[in-house]
Amino acid sequence: MVKHILIIAISFFCFNILGLAGQNRIRALEIGSSVPTVVLNHMSNYKSNSAMLSDFRGKIVIIDFWNKYCSACISAFPKMEKLQQHFGDRIQILLVTFNKRDELSHLFKNSPNVINNKLPMVFEDSTY
Repeated sequence: MVKHILIIAISFFCFNILGLAGQNRIRALEIGSSVPTVVLNHMSNYKSNSAMLSDFRGKIVIIDFWNKYCSACISAFPKMEKLQQHFGDRIQILLVTFNKRDELSHLFKNSPNVINNKLPMVFEDSTY
């Protein structure tokens, strides 16, 4: 117990000495804030191969991050499509993965959730 408290105290001390405690490297968006310029590349099920987040202005945008090892994520694709259909043009659901399209070839051949997906999908995402 004392060992854990000591580690926490040392970490806190180093954090403050380095001056990181007062810095906000990532700022949360607030109501009325402009969305930063984010380019989405390597898209499928969309009118072009790329889009900007601002292209969806006026809609609620739901970004669903997933990867090829997340079976729960992939099994939720049909539910996300139903949500998109229910709300129509009021929302836009984007399925985003860091996986490359060729890494997902097995899923595109064998998973009905992926084969039948009609939602815009972004591959090779590296935005963070």
